[in-house]
Amino acid sequence: MPSQVFGSVLQKLKSHLRSDARIVWATKGLEAEKGRLLHQVAQKIVGKTVPLAVISGPTFNLLKTVEDSVPWHFLMQRAPDLLQWHC
Repeated sequence: MPSQVFGSVLQKLKSHLRSDARIVWATKGLEAEKGRLLHQVAQKIVGKTVPLAVISGPTFNLLKTVEDSVPWHFLMQRAPDLLQWHC
């Protein structure tokens, strides 16, 4: 999803989240209106008790990379404490 609608999508999903929910996204960019980072947007909407993670990688088209079986890796970076997992 484009970063411009990230907050509105989370707002719609919020009431459907289970107590053990975790939120992971691969959207890059800033919130259009206030210029906040997406983990800041997520924390504002769902609070700081829901685990958050960002997936980023060496390609803008991760799915195509996976489909083509090209060697790849990605970093999951957990907000807000920025604990890193390498996969």
